[in-house]
Amino acid sequence: MRSQKNLLRSSNRSLPLNAFKTANEYGNWIDQLIVGFVDPERIAWQPIENYLQWNSLFFTLTFDKRKIRRRQSVLNDSSGTIGFNEGNIDRLNKDNLSPEFFNIDRLYKKVCAAILGRNYSRHRQSQPLLIAAADINGTRYGSPLGEMQNLHLHTIWVFKKGQIDKARAKLEEVMVSDREHEFDFDQVHIDEVGCFNPGSRSVSQLSSYVSKFLGFNADRVFIECDISIYPIGKPEKDCAM
Repeated sequence: MRSQKNLLRSSNRSLPLNAFKTANEYGNWIDQLIVGFVDPERIAWQPIENYLQWNSLFFTLTFDKRKIRRRQSVLNDSSGTIGFNEGNIDRLNKDNLSPEFFNIDRLYKKVCAAILGRNYSRHRQSQPLLIAAADINGTRYGSPLGEMQNLHLHTIWVFKKGQIDKARAKLEEVMVSDREHEFDFDQVHIDEVGCFNPGSRSVSQLSSYVSKFLGFNADRVFIECDISIYPIGKPEKDCAM
């Protein structure tokens, strides 16, 4: 399983190891990622918040515990005898992601295919920004539960201009139908991003909410992988993910 450090490094964001110790530091970093993605896309006079209101989504993914346990059993089977047949999606988990982050990895690729076509991996520069951060019950009140109850993901999606309608349609299709049982989602709550107001010394409300568990996890490791950033790959090359 990739560690948090490797997840951050694989996203090609220049970060020293052990860079962040608090949720506020993570929140500042997430704000910078969003601003850096939006700046080349927006019109010079357009506020970043306005761009996000038209071109971004925020949603939370919760998981079916039964499905997650089954997928974890498959991923833990080193012999490869459980479920890794020709048509099984678990064989695609070449990076040994946790079941929750494996779900978001496949969802991101489905959205990219809907926006950019089957050869989306050749067009990294056109792929949307996705920030997916883990959370567990209790962090809102300053006391995460050690039993890891209700592990879920908060996700920020920021799209290039003209992409959001196709992306939303694909997301709704996956959430509603999922006929092939590819995903392990229990509930998905989708919202537009209505407010993005980072200050010179403060973190935006959006990033603060997304990063609230990350500071706890840096201090006391509850889970090994707690954040993932897309697109993955070197910005200077249109390379496969």
